[in-house]
Amino acid sequence: MWIYLLVGAAAVLGGVIALAQFNVWAVRPVVYRVNSPGEIERFVRSWGEWLEERGRIIVRFADAEVEFRKKRHESRPDLLVFRVRNADAMRKHFDRVRDVFDSSGLNYELERTKKRRDPRAIAVRLDMPDVFTPVAGVRLVEAAFRAVSPEGEFSGDVWCEGRMRSGVDVPSTELIPWCQAHRLGRVVGARLGRLFS
Repeated sequence: MWIYLLVGAAAVLGGVIALAQFNVWAVRPVVYRVNSPGEIERFVRSWGEWLEERGRIIVRFADAEVEFRKKRHESRPDLLVFRVRNADAMRKHFDRVRDVFDSSGLNYELERTKKRRDPRAIAVRLDMPDVFTPVAGVRLVEAAFRAVSPEGEFSGDVWCEGRMRSGVDVPSTELIPWCQAHRLGRVVGARLGRLFS
């Protein structure tokens, strides 16, 4: 009798642990490898539309990282803000990025810290409804990469963090899988569709 209770308890405990592990895995971002800045355009187009407030698209190359941060507004078009932060690994590249942006004639806003007014980030606001926003985003990533690795060949990773829009508030743009659970759902759905068609 006791042995059955112990086996049952172990099975329940194993199931709870497996479910917790799956939930942790399911929300992990899908990281895509890109071999040219132009490949980033489709991610900016898709995730830029779908992300909720403060969601981020991150592009990592060489030893540097840049981001696109979503800003949602009720009374005006949503924005996607390209940012190069003056922190972490980007701190050593920040001045060179500013120089490249200045010499390329790229307009940007310099965000500053509140107390000491030190440069905190380079920020470029992009209107999401503008069809040229993804292309402009690629140009900004290219400029940042030239500053970080002038002679290097581009190779990087792109992923996003944050919640996606849902309910009636969804765009018509195709959503590229952003987390493991969404990617798994797309794969299973495609295979079931082929099986029953």
